[in-house]
Amino acid sequence: MSGSSAHARRMKKTRPKRTPKRCPKCGSHEIVPIMYGYPMPEAMAAANEGKIKLGGCLVGERNPQKHCKACGTEFDFRPLQATRRPRLKK
Repeated sequence: MSGSSAHARRMKKTRPKRTPKRCPKCGSHEIVPIMYGYPMPEAMAAANEGKIKLGGCLVGERNPQKHCKACGTEFDFRPLQATRRPRLKK
């Protein structure tokens, strides 16, 4: 058995669960991440382009992490990790 196969199995076991790809209310695929905290200029530009939704500066214990652009539903309530922000695609 090669080392890469064993590594792949370990990574598969420890990989975090993926967030939903569809809105639980309307089934739309138009899902964007919600970013909390004071936005940088890049985040403001991404929000204006509809790539993310700004969630505000007040961060709570369990904030929604996803926003449906089709119906406005906010979902995926899990503890926010302050060090992780959505990656902005260029």
